[in-house]
Amino acid sequence: MSAFSFQFEQLNGKSTSGLTLDSNGRLETSQEQSSVKNALKMIFYTRPGERVMNPEYGCDLFKLIYEPNDGATEGMAIYYVKSAIQKWEPRIEIIECDAYHKKESPHILDIVLTYKIKSLGVKDQLQLSIQTQGS
Repeated sequence: MSAFSFQFEQLNGKSTSGLTLDSNGRLETSQEQSSVKNALKMIFYTRPGERVMNPEYGCDLFKLIYEPNDGATEGMAIYYVKSAIQKWEPRIEIIECDAYHKKESPHILDIVLTYKIKSLGVKDQLQLSIQTQGS
């Protein structure tokens, strides 16, 4: 199954964002594994209320921006990620979700999601970072 490929400039370092064209000038499509990863990124970086026709869509990770980067914030990040996945991405099964901060980067909260794509039986991982108020 193919889906349109939607690129995120801030997530994958590419110079373009939005729908892209392949080498033949057609809309680029992605296979299921990359489609799932793109869908997860879209969920995590969308604030609920941003989509006019689907105001509940998204994840509440943005609420952590002004929070201290401590264990409670890490726990909330895990909760927000798991809740959003359960609501919006039925194609995966969560294997593990962890959030942590490093002493050398007190304003950065790293979140690591390990999941299995149910239809393929393939494990994959997604790591994202959000900026917080710090410790």
